[in-house]
Amino acid sequence: MAITEKLDLLHRIKSTPGNFPKIQAKALFYTIFHDMLICARNRLNRESQLVIEQVVEYIHHHYMEPMTVKKLADMSGMGVKPFSYLFKKYIGMFPIDYLIQYRLKRAKNLLVSSNSSIADIAESIGYLDALYFSRLFKKHIGCSPTAFRAQMGNCPSDDQ
Repeated sequence: MAITEKLDLLHRIKSTPGNFPKIQAKALFYTIFHDMLICARNRLNRESQLVIEQVVEYIHHHYMEPMTVKKLADMSGMGVKPFSYLFKKYIGMFPIDYLIQYRLKRAKNLLVSSNSSIADIAESIGYLDALYFSRLFKKHIGCSPTAFRAQMGNCPSDDQ
C-alpha cells in the first residue's frame, strides 16, 4: 500500500472504539514511519550518488589540474569526511586514490601510444615533479614508467 492509503486506514482504525484497534493503529503508525524513513533514505542515496557521479565526471575532465579532496568536497557542498565516505561508498575507493588511479591509467596510455618524455607525460597528467610521478607509478603499477614503456605496457616480473 502507498503511504497515503496507510494514513487513510490509520485514520479509520483510530476512530474505531476498543483496545484491538488501538494496537492495530500503533502497528500501522510504526509501519508508516518506517516507510517514510526508507523513502527519505532512498532520496538521499539518489542525490548523493548524483553528486558523486558529477565529481567523477569533473575528475575525468580536470585530472591534469591541481586537485585536493577538500576542493572536491567543497564542490559537492560537503565536508571532507562525509564526502570521502560517500565517494568510497559509491566508487569503492577514496577520492585521492581514484584520482591517482585515473591519472596513472592516462599515463599508461600515453607511455604506450606516444614518444613524449616521462617529464612531459607526468606534467600532462597533473604531476609537475617527474621523479615523484615515477615513484608513484612504480609503487602502483609495479615498474618504472621507462620499464613499462620498454615492455609496451607490460611490467617485467618482480623476479627480474
